[in-house]
Amino acid sequence: MEWIEWNGPPTVHTIDFMEGLCRRILEEVSFSHTDRLLFAVHEGLINAVEATKVAYGQTLAHPISIRIAANGGLAEIQISDSAGGISAQSLQKLETGGLGDALLEESGRGLLLIKHLADEVFYQVEGDMTTLIIRKRGN
Repeated sequence: MEWIEWNGPPTVHTIDFMEGLCRRILEEVSFSHTDRLLFAVHEGLINAVEATKVAYGQTLAHPISIRIAANGGLAEIQISDSAGGISAQSLQKLETGGLGDALLEESGRGLLLIKHLADEVFYQVEGDMTTLIIRKRGN
């Protein structure tokens, strides 16, 4: 699989563009779970934008990025930001929490939705750079 990567400012327009890019790539390879994967990607992009805004305010100087590789049988999406990582509480919720637990909470459902929609979800943290990796098998 070949990777396609794009960087953009942490804005709603970037989320829309990145989702559209993912959709075109997944449809091009006839990926069978495009809508489920795009829902997970949307949640990941929202988290990256929100984390970046919390860490740096409204400045657009700290882009988020997306990397996409897909064929009919497997898609991997990597969403990165430089907002300093994910909290231990959020990681614990991802590992032990269920979707039903999160439905009553004010926030924090995104990670659990991603976990529910994807086949594999994990993070890589290097310095301030955090990458969410979402894998989904198709067909």
